[in-house]
Amino acid sequence: MVVNKHHRRQRSPSDVDIQRGSPFGNPLVMRGERERDAVVDGYREILEERATASEAAGRRCPPLAVDEGAREVTRERREDAFAGVLKRMLAGEQIRLVCACAPKRCHGDIIAARLRRMMREIVD
Repeated sequence: MVVNKHHRRQRSPSDVDIQRGSPFGNPLVMRGERERDAVVDGYREILEERATASEAAGRRCPPLAVDEGAREVTRERREDAFAGVLKRMLAGEQIRLVCACAPKRCHGDIIAARLRRMMREIVD
């Protein structure tokens, strides 16, 4: 579940920060609402197609901006973060992905879908 950091009533130990500065942060910068879909689709390419942030940004017209700090998150660090969250989910924890976008379309939707797929692969 993706929740907005400004709308949740209280912080929970099950909260997982997915904003920039975390391993899940989207390195693609949205310069306005009209870029929301491009930024989220680009993040999907980073996770699912193993594109670099620069590659995903450059595939858009006009090219998207890339956050320099978020660019430093390695694929290995991101995969370790996925493994950690998956471990918590397997232990029965109800994870909440926390971002500033929800309930609008958000890169958290891509993260949540991947975590659900990972769970199904293990459970099935």
